[in-house]
Amino acid sequence: LPASDVDVFFEYGTVPGVYSGQTPTRTHASNAPLEVVIDGLRANTRYYYRTRYRPSGGGSFAVRPERSFHTQRPRGASFVVTITADTHPNDNSNPAMYERTLGNVAAARPDLHFDLGDTFMSDKLPKPFNSPDIDAATRNHRPWHEIVAHSSPLFLGLGNHEGEAGWLHDGTSNNISAWALAARKLYYPNPAPDGFYSGNLDDDPVLGLKENYYAFEWGDALFVML
Repeated sequence: LPASDVDVFFEYGTVPGVYSGQTPTRTHASNAPLEVVIDGLRANTRYYYRTRYRPSGGGSFAVRPERSFHTQRPRGASFVVTITADTHPNDNSNPAMYERTLGNVAAARPDLHFDLGDTFMSDKLPKPFNSPDIDAATRNHRPWHEIVAHSSPLFLGLGNHEGEAGWLHDGTSNNISAWALAARKLYYPNPAPDGFYSGNLDDDPVLGLKENYYAFEWGDALFVML
């Protein structure tokens, strides 16, 4: 999510500091999420990667710190999973304790991290609120999640305060349910049904695929997010 227009690519490989692969360089506009697919990876392998970027149009490429991720574990393999829930950032929460909690999560080096919701608390925003307010509440959580998510895939569940309750959706794009879902999908892409994930196949004419429930296997475990 760059603050200015950038040219960006990602280097990756299976040995720290050695990058045998590279994504194509893309020019990307400021203040919009960039999603890049790295495919052709080996299963049960830790990959190391880093981001290279420069101001759009020229100059030398700067480099961000090296990060890592692990591809799908086989049956019988051990691995670490972590879970957080009910952050309630605008409802009597302790930001310092939350930051410390996420630091502990990162130190555990989990293959997967699950956030079970009441994370953006859209329906608890001061009233009256609108789409930009919900967009900001969702986007503003990213610096916290970044403590973990640069090296552990982040999977979101929906809490009852996320604002996406079905009875709040009136079939248009002008309601809290539609605003909250659009912001979540923009800043936090969740699994959509494909050859690896199962999930919600309901393609709403306004909301599209909702990415609000899904399941997948990792090692001996079946993970189901409802």
